[in-house]
Amino acid sequence: QDIEHDLDTQAEDWYIAIEALRE
Repeated sequence: QDIEHDLDTQAEDWYIAIEALRE
């Protein structure tokens, strides 16, 4: 299982989404 990578990918997606909302 590659759970650690999946969590890292989710965190990256959240970061991108938050940055987009902040504009």
